[in-house]
This record gives sequence, structure tokens and C-alpha cells, in this order.
Amino acid sequence: MYVYLLKINDMKKLNLKEIILKESLNKRELAAFLFPQNQNQGQALRRIINLESDLSETQISKLALLVGVEVEDLYKNTWKGKSSKGVLKLICGSYVALLDTKTLTTRLFSNLTLLHEEVFVKDQITLSNYVEYLDKLILNHKNK
Repeated sequence: MYVYLLKINDMKKLNLKEIILKESLNKRELAAFLFPQNQNQGQALRRIINLESDLSETQISKLALLVGVEVEDLYKNTWKGKSSKGVLKLICGSYVALLDTKTLTTRLFSNLTLLHEEVFVKDQITLSNYVEYLDKLILNHKNK
């Protein structure tokens, strides 16, 4: 297993609760994955979620591998994007948003499953408003 080391002290606390929600992780399975030798896996996970304790570098690397992101991305709640042929592609964890800048059609996917499709009526939308819109769609999807 590849272990990615970084200065944890230079970064903000890992918000495991947010990662669990964002990635739709099963807490029991995650506890077993991160704390395989611990007899009280659930309690260990709760301590991390409640910011009473921290994950080790190895556990952080395992979490990053599990959700398919770089270690530093665990500390961020950001969308990464690129544009090609009139389509803006934004990626955040397992979510992918495609915005056709000509037709103003947006599609939101999670693990290649289409969650939402819509044509914007407005002629313009700022990138920050679009990202806020995507975040709300994801939250609504998770609350269903």
C-alpha cells in the first residue's frame, strides 16, 4: 500500500463526518476498515468523528484510497474542473457535473449514475453560484 505523508499539523482537522456523508460511507464498515485490530471499532470511529482524536497517517492514506482521492483532498471540500469543447467538467469525490456552456444543460452524476439533469433558463450563471447549486443538489440527493 502506498502511504502519502504530509504535515498534518499544517492542515485543518479532518472532518470525517462530512466525508462519510459526502461519500455515503457505511460507518460500521469504515470503522472495521480503519481500525481492524481495535476491539471497539465503533467507539474509535466516533472519537474521530467527534474530533476527540485523530487518524494516523496510515489511516488517512487508507481513507483516501477508499474514497479515491488524494490525501490533501480529504481536507478540502472543493470541486476540481476543466473545460473542453464547450463543456465544463467539475469533479468532487464521486460526483461529476457536466455543464454544456452552449445549451446551458447541466448533468450531475454520482458513480456514473445520473442524479439530475436541467437546462438553465438564465443566460448567465457565475461559477460560484453554479458550485453552490451543485452542493445543494448533492445535499438534497443524500437527504432522500
